[in-house]
Amino acid sequence: MVAFIGVILIFGVAIWIVVRCVIGLQKASAGEPIARPTSWWI
Repeated sequence: MVAFIGVILIFGVAIWIVVRCVIGLQKASAGEPIARPTSWWI
């Protein structure tokens, strides 16, 4: 059961990192700053 929770957590973190990277790269290519960068820790 604990391993199952860990696997779900790893997939969630992986999706979160990919989304962060895509948004950051889109903003960087447009030359715009990231809106509210402190909110990215959530």
